Amino acid sequence: MEVEGDAYGFLNNTLSSTGWSVLEIRAGYGKTPETDEITFFLAGYLEGFLTAQQMMDHYTNMYPQLITEPKMLDPVQKFMEKQDSWVRQQVKGNKSSDPLWKHAGFIMAQLDGLQAGVAAWAKKQGKKVG
Repeated sequence: MEVEGDAYGFLNNTLSSTGWSVLEIRAGYGKTPETDEITFFLAGYLEGFLTAQQMMDHYTNMYPQLITEPKMLDPVQKFMEKQDSWVRQQVKGNKSSDPLWKHAGFIMAQLDGLQAGVAAWAKKQGKKVG
């Protein structure tokens, strides 16, 4: 495993034998100092890339149980988009003066990285992610 990058890690996929998978990621130890936002994004990217198959499996298993009527999907997506937009506005306006929003920004960077990592995995696998 490459351990000199800005982020590195592995997934020990033992779900079928132990009931758990173990994900280990280290970020922020590279040779070139990065901003905290980039470090969180990189950690999220690795998390997304390494666990994408498990997320796809979970989606396949749970979607039919959670979205029992297709008309439910649009309002849920709109609600989530509204919440995402609100948090990003709060981070942008308050991260320099409020530690809560500074750290919320780190979480958003990690989630952005996670989404990018899943998308990269899907592209490599020739799969489509919504």
